[in-house]
Amino acid sequence: MLTQDQENYLNTLPTDVFISITPPNPRCKEIAQELIATARSRYPDIEARFLGAAALGISGVNDVDLDFMVSPLAFPAYLETFKELFGEPRDTSADSAVWTFFIEGIEIDMWLSNPDSESSIDQWKKHQLLAGSTDLIKQYEEIKLACNGKSYQEYVRAKYQFFDGLHLTSDKTV
Repeated sequence: MLTQDQENYLNTLPTDVFISITPPNPRCKEIAQELIATARSRYPDIEARFLGAAALGISGVNDVDLDFMVSPLAFPAYLETFKELFGEPRDTSADSAVWTFFIEGIEIDMWLSNPDSESSIDQWKKHQLLAGSTDLIKQYEEIKLACNGKSYQEYVRAKYQFFDGLHLTSDKTV
């Protein structure tokens, strides 16, 4: 059963945008490594989390999900540097920012995040659980493949249901 927050978020998603699931694209990992290297050229010790299907090496929407962990106190300085490196973010809050852009036709979703935020902890927990289990990775890929051609809203709903079935907390960052 989805939470009210999940349902509310799903209601904001388009029903007329359809997703295409593609086989793993090795270029996604290369691009992730290049972006991490760019960030580390200025902040060598920054924690970078490469997440999602591309990081797991499974079929997905041919995108790169990167999360850079930054304490709230250091966030303003990191934000300014990331603006210099990657341009203006799509959205910002008091302790996070998200960039969405394309490289070679691959969508990049890149975050500066508070490592202690509930969503960061939840997202990392989910990724580690998947990464540690070939059976779960296979199940997750099957969910994604079954969503090929469905609306973005249906896709996110299926991912919520998958993770909820694992009895983890879920949020809109899946």
